[in-house]
Amino acid sequence: MIEGLVSVVIPVYNRENTIRRAVDSVLCQTYTNLEVIIVDDGSTDNTVNIVNEYADRRIRLICEKENRGANKARNIGIMNTKGEYIAFHDSDDEWFPDKLRIQIDLMETKGYMACYSAYNLYENGIVRTVPFYYNDIDKYQINLRKTLMKQNTVGTPTLIMRQRALELLQNQYFDEYMQRLQDYDFVIRLAKYIEIGYVNRPLMNAYRTPNSISTDQKALYKAIARLIKKHWDFLDIRQFVEIFIASNEIMLDTDSVLTEGLNIIQKALDYVGYKEFNVKDLVIEYAVKQTKSQRNIEQIQNDYYFGKLSDRCFAIYGAGKVGQVLYYKLKVRGLRPKCFLVTACEKREHIDGIPILSIDEYNDKENMVLIGISKEHQAELMKNLIDRSYKEFCVCSL
Repeated sequence: MIEGLVSVVIPVYNRENTIRRAVDSVLCQTYTNLEVIIVDDGSTDNTVNIVNEYADRRIRLICEKENRGANKARNIGIMNTKGEYIAFHDSDDEWFPDKLRIQIDLMETKGYMACYSAYNLYENGIVRTVPFYYNDIDKYQINLRKTLMKQNTVGTPTLIMRQRALELLQNQYFDEYMQRLQDYDFVIRLAKYIEIGYVNRPLMNAYRTPNSISTDQKALYKAIARLIKKHWDFLDIRQFVEIFIASNEIMLDTDSVLTEGLNIIQKALDYVGYKEFNVKDLVIEYAVKQTKSQRNIEQIQNDYYFGKLSDRCFAIYGAGKVGQVLYYKLKVRGLRPKCFLVTACEKREHIDGIPILSIDEYNDKENMVLIGISKEHQAELMKNLIDRSYKEFCVCSL
């Protein structure tokens, strides 16, 4: 069987510390018929020199003189592709070796024009799998359009599409006016025309760093407003905005950035005819709810995970030092695990009266599993859970 050429597009700007990881993870793919188009967006560090060190003929480097943003760089890369497939990658992320093979096999078998997968997100010392209920094929493939009406679940570095699918977008690729949520906009436009396949297990690691554009609040508010204007007839506007508030993406503070941002969003809502929808009232309503439930705003990220827990209705994977520290932190909040899990358990043991069980003995796949173990063993434990089709788990780095 002749394997079609895959064009991998990587925009990069000042990523001398991560570009090797990103490129190496592409070159090490088990699917080898590929070209790697790296578009340098005017880097001022050592990024270009690092890329030039590679002797692999599959790599093509395009250097832009000025920094014009990742979307512009990504579009330049797309216009220079030669492959039957186009895959997107980010300069600070890492693909698993069989990513392309798995996704293209699915596309060929099912006839999909595009395909995406779950991924592991590393952020603020915590690793979680995205989307949260990653094993839910109904939500993330069969009913993807309904899901996209409320929120995005498709990460750009997981997305592969056939070259001819670009024609459906009328050769309008990534919106160069959007610094954030450009993947959401791109996928909405794609999903209007085609069914997108989904691999319900992580095929890459994504790393959100402090200087990432994904942490720019001003850019977020402008992007939300632009999405509302562009896709008001597709989005479930109220739930779309509420999800950003509930996830703390719209920051619950009183600074000028928030005030300006909410004004931008409100103008977009008014523009598309949602004048009765007051986004400021929604933010205040949510903040009041948090105060009444005695939740500190600075703890919302942890509460995103721990707030889903009920006493004796979750497990801690790891019974060593890290797992026990996690246990005692939860215990003071009135949350105790059903059990501790370990990869192998030769005899019955307990910690503070909580049983220690082998992962092979435990079969409660509906409730959360918190991974409490040192970093060098986290990937192994995550794989164990993924292989056993656990639905909800996250890594807690203490």
